[in-house]
Amino acid sequence: MRKTKKLDIVFAILLASLSFALIYFGIVFKNEKKLSYNESGDIDYKVYLKSNDDYNVPYLGKGRKYIASLIDHIDVKYNYKFKADKNMNYVCKYYIKALATVVDSDEKPIYEKEQYLLDSKTKEVTGEELALSENISIDYGEYNKLISEFSSKYLLSGNKNNLKVTLGIELKAKNDDFDNMLADKSEMYLDIPLTTQTLAVDLSYKEIDNPGTKIEISKNKTINIICVAAGIVLMLVAAGYMYIIIVNRREMLRMLSAYEREKDQIFKKYSDAISIVDDLNNVESGGIVDVDKFSDLLNIRDCIEKPILFTEINDKCKIALFMVVDNDVTYRYILLDDDK
Repeated sequence: MRKTKKLDIVFAILLASLSFALIYFGIVFKNEKKLSYNESGDIDYKVYLKSNDDYNVPYLGKGRKYIASLIDHIDVKYNYKFKADKNMNYVCKYYIKALATVVDSDEKPIYEKEQYLLDSKTKEVTGEELALSENISIDYGEYNKLISEFSSKYLLSGNKNNLKVTLGIELKAKNDDFDNMLADKSEMYLDIPLTTQTLAVDLSYKEIDNPGTKIEISKNKTINIICVAAGIVLMLVAAGYMYIIIVNRREMLRMLSAYEREKDQIFKKYSDAISIVDDLNNVESGGIVDVDKFSDLLNIRDCIEKPILFTEINDKCKIALFMVVDNDVTYRYILLDDDK
């Protein structure tokens, strides 16, 4: 049977350490995923005019002042885009609604009338980009008439009347590498003052400019499973290897005689204090004092500060001699292999 070496134990410990490291890594390893995107939207509109003697064009473009009494209708174009740096599965629901309001001087609502100009629609796209484009025509006179009749009916004056035309968007986007879905709600709108008076009015609007980043920390299940499985396999190998070392060690100890066991124990504990000699002829002769225990020899060695000499005689049986020589006296501890 091969004698167990320190290298065997070190190898088993390294295997066990590596197995624990792999299992731990497999449990805690997580992968950071990053998605960059940009959400944008703009509004373009044309204000078409009633027949008049002052303007020789059919409409006025975006960003002007407009004479309210000359406005016939307004054509509005909504453009919306969501662009990511990865392929996405987009599901986008959107609508366009108009909200006519009458508010008092303290901005408290008195009357509201809501109407959907475009019922809810759904668009599904796969790719990096989702784009929407919708056109709507607003009958300015119709909403002016609605608010005017309400104000006249209840003798209201000095109020602020407004028409808000909104594109509402509900977006859901999924990438196969991400566990969670990206969900977003946004809107852009055009505010149109309502009045039957001959006033110069401004149209205000809210557009979308929303760049962003989505970061998701998630487990990579494939790597996690591989690492944990490899760690378990290595742990089993290390356990088997340690078992073999222990069994081998026990068997070696069982096969050793009492003589070998005691000699090994003495050298393990006191090897630094023992000098091995091959030739007893060089040892000074004189009176010999035998001691019963090795510990007695140690005490003598400590008192006279002489080295312990060792030699082993192989005859019919093994004899181990441990000696401390002090001038003409030799103190001796004899270990016999009684099994032989």
